[in-house]
Formats: sequence, structure tokens, C-alpha cells
Amino acid sequence: MVSNVGGHEIIARALERFPNADIVSVVQACVYLEEFDLGIRLYNRLPEPTSDDTRWLGVCHFQRVEDNDASTAFQRAIDSGQQAARVNLAHLLKMS
Repeated sequence: MVSNVGGHEIIARALERFPNADIVSVVQACVYLEEFDLGIRLYNRLPEPTSDDTRWLGVCHFQRVEDNDASTAFQRAIDSGQQAARVNLAHLLKMS
């Protein structure tokens, strides 16, 4: 299930560019399109962000070199059961 707040066109653009991608979040689609500011804005509009949304929020912050915000998002995603965020967090900590 893709979580989405008016992001159908963003997901469509990401799938057009990456046709075999498994898009699980509108925020993920923004990351694929390198639209990190938009990803953060859309995340903040989600009524109930999933752990996938939160992981991809962390990636948006990481790409903007907002390490504290990225770390917080990755940890929240991990705490919500999104185990792939552990890899993102490890990468962030290595880079810090």
C-alpha cells in the first residue's frame, strides 16, 4: 500500500523514470526524483505516516545534510519496525 497525499503524479513521474521500482511511499518517489524539499513537505502533510514514509523522510534530511533530523527519522522508523532504516542510520553515523 502506497501512502500518498496528492502524490499520484509524483509517483507516476518516479515510475516513468524508474519503471521497475517498488514505490511504497510518496516520500520515496520524491527521493528517487531528488526532490528532497518536496518529500519533507509531503511527509508533513501525511495524516498517518508509515514507517516507510519515515525512513524516506530520513533520506530526504540526509541528502540535505540535516544529520540530526535524519538520525531522528531513521530511529523513529526503526522503532516502528522498519528494519531497512538501520542501514540508513549506520551509513549516516559512518559519515558523521
